[in-house]
Amino acid sequence: SSGINAEYGGLRLSKGHNQTIQPSPYCFSTTILCNLVCLFNTLLSRGQSAYSSRMSSSTTTTAASTHKDSADVDEKLTRSITLFGLNRFCDEKRLSKAFKEFGIPYEKIKKEVRNGFGTVIFSSIEEKNKWMRFLNSNKRIDNKLLKAEDKKGKEKREKKKIREDDDMSEIVKDINNRIAPLWKLPYEEQLRKKMQDFITYLIKTTKQIQVDSKDDIPCWVLPLSGQPVCMYDDIIPSPQQQHYRNQASFRIGYDSAGRPCIGFSEGRLEGGVFTIADPYGINILPETIIVARDLVQDLVDKSGLPSWDNLTG
Repeated sequence: SSGINAEYGGLRLSKGHNQTIQPSPYCFSTTILCNLVCLFNTLLSRGQSAYSSRMSSSTTTTAASTHKDSADVDEKLTRSITLFGLNRFCDEKRLSKAFKEFGIPYEKIKKEVRNGFGTVIFSSIEEKNKWMRFLNSNKRIDNKLLKAEDKKGKEKREKKKIREDDDMSEIVKDINNRIAPLWKLPYEEQLRKKMQDFITYLIKTTKQIQVDSKDDIPCWVLPLSGQPVCMYDDIIPSPQQQHYRNQASFRIGYDSAGRPCIGFSEGRLEGGVFTIADPYGINILPETIIVARDLVQDLVDKSGLPSWDNLTG
């Protein structure tokens, strides 16, 4: 292309030394279009760079904001307690009134109806510790004994629970799962679930009466459609959360070593499990029941008589 040159914009085109070629309108328009494309690409590149810069800045700001929010939550947790043992129908207004009667200053109270617990945030860790000790000194609201727990107490309780679970044999865990299915849940959650199941049963009873009565539905049932069949009181929490069971039904059979044993089945008979395990480690059983079981076990051991065998009959 030594003999060909073009001025910027296509205003002058030449070929050879003295021969001039007049630019066509098409050539001129094509050149302008190319220039516009270049300009657009330049602006687009700058825009993308600016957008990336803003996004990077926004991400940094969001991360900083998230970190700050997380720090605020953690700081509030160190100043808060969870209050257990509350009446299920106690709301924030009632709880606030009780705290004023106790003379307890607080920053914020949260209590949802139908939950047996609430959360209280204090102005400082020192205030929290002071009033937590106060609330744990046999204080009551609506004649219900209170128990206050902070973050450290919750972590300690959960770690203890994990250690207890790890210490349990698989057989004991399986027995606990069958005779006390809710044993792994926190006590307040057990009460909440039992209350929900109880209300559901009462509603089903209303429906069953309506179905069974057909065309002769009692007049007192008609307004209760979809509601519990009767009024009910709140659950009264047990003052003792372990070893509270007041009765137990044991089986007499053979343990895994083939010795006569009084205790719980290691599995379900319909599943082909016929061996019996002693009840040690079952947290819901009181010591008196274990002592009674041991007396009968001693009698069985001394008698020399064979045990009933579910496998052979």
